[in-house]
Amino acid sequence: MSDSLSTKDRVGIRTLGRTALDKERQQREIEINFDRFERMLGQYLLTQRDRFALMRDGEVIGFFDTASAAGLAGAARFEDRIYSIQKVTDEPVEFGIYAHAIH
Repeated sequence: MSDSLSTKDRVGIRTLGRTALDKERQQREIEINFDRFERMLGQYLLTQRDRFALMRDGEVIGFFDTASAAGLAGAARFEDRIYSIQKVTDEPVEFGIYAHAIH
């Protein structure tokens, strides 16, 4: 996983073989996490600038120095691989989805 993620969703989600219901849940997770992250960004910037937040269900699970470390923690903790990774930055980001498959 690249540490230079520049996407809104910065998602570490296993996508191969997903059903439509799984994809809907995935999209909801992205939206919930991003909304919460945006509302809390000012606070996170004070102590976590340039780190990566691992998020699930609108909550930060932890902050990591790299996107790779956050992704590994998410994969280890969430068997369904549904979580998101957000970089704590106030720089503009390009919107899109970052997804990868873990075997």
